[in-house]
Amino acid sequence: MTIKWSEKQEAAIEILDTNVLVSASAGAGKTTVLIGRLMKRMERDHVELSEIIAMTFTELAAMEMRKRLLKELTKRINELDDMNENKRFLQKQVVLLPSAQISTIHSFCLSLIQKYSYVLKEDPALSQNILDEAQKSLLMDETFNELFETWSFKHKEAMYDLLLHFDPRPESKAVLRENVYRLSGKLSTLIQPKAWLKQSFLSMDTRSFKDMSDHLKSYVIMYYQWKIEDLISKAEIIERRMPNEVEYRNFLDDKGRDKILYVTNEVGSIRVKLVHLMKQFNHFDYLTFRKEVIDLHLEKFTSYPKIKTFPKIEIYATALKKGYDSLLAELYDEDEWFKDLPIIKARMETMAAFTEEFGVRYRQLKIDEKVMDFDDMEYYALRILKDEDFKVSDDFKRRYKEIMVDEFQDTNYVQNEIVELISNGKNIFRVGDVKQSIYRFRNAEPSMMQDMIVNTKEGNKTLYLDQNYRSKLSIVDFNNDLFTILMNFPELPSRYAFEDRVTIGNIAKQTGGPKVELHLLDLEIEEEVIDELDENEESEVDFSDSQDYAPDNLEEIKIEPDPYNENESLADPKAKHITNQIRALMASNNGYKFSDFVILVRTNDFKVRMKRIFEETGIPHQISVKTGFFNSNAVQDVLLVINYLINPHDNINFVGLCLSAFVGLDETECAKLRIENINYESYYTTFTRCYPDLFKKLSQFESECHDLGLLDILRLIYGLNSYYDQKCSKQQRANLDLLFEKALMFDEENLSLSEFLLLLKRVKDEDSGEAIPFTEEDNVVRVMTIHQSKGLEFKVVFYWSQGKIQVKDNKAPLLMDSKLGFVFNTIRHPYRIHIKNPVRKALEMKSSLDDVMEQLRVLYVALTRAEDKLIIVDIKPKFETTRFYTSILNSLGPTNWILMALKGNQNIIIKDFPKPSDPIISPKLEDKDTSIVIAEKSKDAIVFKTPSSKHTKFTHFKLNFDTNIGSNHGTLIHELFEKLPKDGVTEEQIKTLSPDIKDKDIQSILAFYTNPIYAKIAKGEIHHEFPF
Repeated sequence: MTIKWSEKQEAAIEILDTNVLVSASAGAGKTTVLIGRLMKRMERDHVELSEIIAMTFTELAAMEMRKRLLKELTKRINELDDMNENKRFLQKQVVLLPSAQISTIHSFCLSLIQKYSYVLKEDPALSQNILDEAQKSLLMDETFNELFETWSFKHKEAMYDLLLHFDPRPESKAVLRENVYRLSGKLSTLIQPKAWLKQSFLSMDTRSFKDMSDHLKSYVIMYYQWKIEDLISKAEIIERRMPNEVEYRNFLDDKGRDKILYVTNEVGSIRVKLVHLMKQFNHFDYLTFRKEVIDLHLEKFTSYPKIKTFPKIEIYATALKKGYDSLLAELYDEDEWFKDLPIIKARMETMAAFTEEFGVRYRQLKIDEKVMDFDDMEYYALRILKDEDFKVSDDFKRRYKEIMVDEFQDTNYVQNEIVELISNGKNIFRVGDVKQSIYRFRNAEPSMMQDMIVNTKEGNKTLYLDQNYRSKLSIVDFNNDLFTILMNFPELPSRYAFEDRVTIGNIAKQTGGPKVELHLLDLEIEEEVIDELDENEESEVDFSDSQDYAPDNLEEIKIEPDPYNENESLADPKAKHITNQIRALMASNNGYKFSDFVILVRTNDFKVRMKRIFEETGIPHQISVKTGFFNSNAVQDVLLVINYLINPHDNINFVGLCLSAFVGLDETECAKLRIENINYESYYTTFTRCYPDLFKKLSQFESECHDLGLLDILRLIYGLNSYYDQKCSKQQRANLDLLFEKALMFDEENLSLSEFLLLLKRVKDEDSGEAIPFTEEDNVVRVMTIHQSKGLEFKVVFYWSQGKIQVKDNKAPLLMDSKLGFVFNTIRHPYRIHIKNPVRKALEMKSSLDDVMEQLRVLYVALTRAEDKLIIVDIKPKFETTRFYTSILNSLGPTNWILMALKGNQNIIIKDFPKPSDPIISPKLEDKDTSIVIAEKSKDAIVFKTPSSKHTKFTHFKLNFDTNIGSNHGTLIHELFEKLPKDGVTEEQIKTLSPDIKDKDIQSILAFYTNPIYAKIAKGEIHHEFPF
C-alpha cells in the first residue's frame, strides 16, 4: 500500500538545494519520512546510495534504517516492470546497501580514519584497535600517574595547593584525577578548547559585580530573581493556607487565633516588599539589592503560635523564613566575595595546564600502543577534514549529494563541525526534536538546534512535523496541555511553540481513548520534607573534612549518590501498586498481553525493585539492570572463587564462598568457623579442621587450577560442584556466558586472575547490564529507563513518577559549561572555608537551568511513548505548589509539575489510592531440565536409493576432518547442532560431544542459541534432517 503523506511530510521529502532542519515531534513518523526521502532521492532524483551519507545516534537505529530501506527497495522493485529503467537502478542500490554510509557518527569517523590514515601520518593499525572502557581506564591511569610524579616535582607548591583544593588530604589524588579526566573529556568536545580555557581565566579577572561579563552577570541576576520570586510564592501559600487550617485553628484559644491573623498579615506585608524588590531587576545593582534584602528584617519575623505541634503545617509556616535566611547567607560583602578570585584563577591555570599536558601524553601513549578510543574518532576525523594539503573535505563535497543527520538534537559542536566540513553548503538534511534531547551527560548540545530554529540562516529551511501517528487523542491532548504550560514560562529558555502542538495524524486514533490517569498513593508515613530549600545550601557541606571517619583506602572510594533515588518506604508501594494494576488489567476483558505493558523509570534502582516484586509474584518480565551483570548472584559466586584462588585467607571472601552453592554451608555451619577459631587464625585454616572432606575437594580443585590459563580456570569453576549445570537458572547461565565472553576478550593477553579482576572492576556500568535471555517477541512485561525507551512505543505505559530531585552537577568541585567556561568553588585554606564565588554562582545557575530543562524533556519523552493508555504513579504530595516557574527551578519533580499545571484539567483523571496491599505471591517458574538431550535418529532401517538407473551402488565419501579447511569445519559444527537440544545448551554439553572444539567455536554456538532470530524459530517444532 502506498503511503499517503501529509502536506508537511511531503514538503520534507521533496525539498532540495538547501540545508533543511526538520523539527519532528514525538510520534510524527520521523523515520518513515527519512526512508521516504531516501527512496525519492534514489528513484526520482537518481542519486545512488554511494552518494548519500546518513548518520544516526545509535547502531540500532542504523540497522533499523537499513532494514526498512531494504524492505522499501524490494517492495518497489517488485512493483516495477522488468523493462523499467528505474527497476535496474533500484536493484543496483540493493547491491550497494551493505556498503552504504548508514551508520553512527562515530562509525563514520572511524571509516574516515581507516580510509585516510595517511593524512594523519600515523600508523594505520591505530584505527584497528579500539580501546574498551577497562583498557582505556588503565592507559589513562598510567598517563596520569607518570605525569603527576613529574609535575609534583617541577611544580611542587602549585600542585600541593591544587591537591588541597580538591581534598583535605593532599596525599590523596583520587578527586584530582577524576576531575582531570572530566576536564579532558570536555575539552575533546570543543572546537576551540584553548579559547574556551582563556575565556575561563578572563572571567576570574573581575573585581566587582559591574565588571563581570554580561553573560555571567545575567545568570547571577537570574538566580537572585528566582530566589525573590520563590519567596513571594512561599508567602502567597502561607497567606492562603494558614487562616484555613481548621485543625490547627481549633487547637488554639482565641488569643492564638488572633495571632494567626496578625502573623499572616505580617507575611502579606513582607510579600508586598518583595514584589517591590522585583523592580530592582530592571536595572540591577548588587550593592543596592543586597542592602534592600538585608533591610527586610525577616530575622525579627514573628512565628506562629504552638506550630511545632503540627509539623506538616510548620513546613509552610517556616518556609518563608528559611528561604530568606538561605538567600541572606549568600549575599556577601562585594569586596569579600571577589577577593579570592586571583587565587582560584591560579589553581584553575595549574589544573588546565596539567590537563592539557595529560591530553597530549595520553594521546601519544595511544599512538605508541597503536590504539584509539571513541573520543579520538571525532578528533582524528576533524584533523583529516581540516587538513589543507590533502583537501579530503573537498572530495566529500564533490562526491556526496545528500547528508542526513538523525536525532540532531543529541549532537555536539564538534560533530556538527564534521557534518559542515563534508557538506557542499546546501545538502544537509537534519532531523530532530529539541524537546527530546536527553543526553546532556554525553555532551549533547540541544541549544545548538534551538539556535538554528530561532535564527535560520538565509537560504536554509526549517520545517515542522506536527502530526502524531502513535497515540490516542486523549494522550495527545494531555501532553499538549501539559507542556504548553511547563515549557512556556517566559523566564525559562524552553519552548513548546504553536508548531510543537501536535494533532492526530492517524484517523484510527481520533476516537479518543481512555484518559490519562494519575495514581497518587496516600501513605501514612513521614515523608522527606519537600520544602523547596535551596539545593545550593546542601552543597556547602564538605564531607571530606570528616577526617576522623576517613577510611585508609580513600583512593578507591567514590561515592556518588543517585539524585533520582527514593528510599524503600516510598519506592516499594509504587512497585506493588503497578504490579496490582497489571494484574487487574490482565484480568479485564480488554485482551491485554504481558508484552503490552512497559514501566518507564528514571533510574536503574527502580528497575531492581520492580524485578524483585515481579519475581515474587510470578509476572514474566524483561528487565536489564544496569549493574545487574556484576551484581548477579552467579557472577558474584564465581568472583568469590577467583578471589579464593588469589588469597584463600581473605576471611570475608572465604565466608561468602562457604555460603555459596560452590561449598554449600548454611549460616549455622559457617558460625562454626568463628566458634572453633584459634588465636585469630584465618577461617580457611579453621575450615581445614572443621570440614576436612570439603577441604579435600577444595584442595583438589586448587591443584587442578595450577598452571592453567584464565579460560580453563573459568571452566573448572563452572564445573565445580556442578554449579553451572545444576545450580544456575537460565538467567544466571546467560550471565556466566557473558562473563566467559569478557574473559575471552582478554585471553590473548595472558592475564593473571588478579589482572582479570582489576579489568572487570574498571568496566563502566553501562557495559555491565545483565545478559537478557528473552527476545522482543516474548510475552513479558518490560521495565526500562526513559533513555532506553526513546524512539519506541508501547500499548500501555506505566510512568514511575517522583518528587523533588537534586541538581547533582552543582555539587561537583569542577563546574563546566560549553559557553561559559569552567570554574572552581572558592576554598580558603587552611580551614577549607567554602564560598560560592560570583563566577561559580553564574555557572551553577546555568547548570541548574540546564538540568531542570532536561528533566522536563525527559518527562516529555516518557509521556509520549504510550499508544493507548498512560498511567502515572507516585506518592501523594503532602504540600501545595503554585503554578509558577520557581516550581520548575526548585526541581519539585514530575508529579508536582503535573499537579501544578493540570489540576482540574479535563484530560487527566487524578485518583487517590490507599497504601497498596501486597501482590499475590505466585510460585517461581522453574527452569526446564537442563540435562543433555541428544537428538537420536530413527531406529528404522534406512534404504539408500541411487540417483538414476545408471548408478548401481551408493558411494560413501570419507570426510577430511582437518578443521583448518572451512568446509570441514562447517560440517563438524553442523554435526554438533544435530545432536544438541534446541535450548538450554551449556558449554559442558558441547565439550562432551566435541572435546577438542575451540573456545571461539563454543562461544559462537552459545551466541547462536541466544540470538533473537533463533529464539523465535525454537518456539516451533524442530525436525532433524537425515544426510544422504
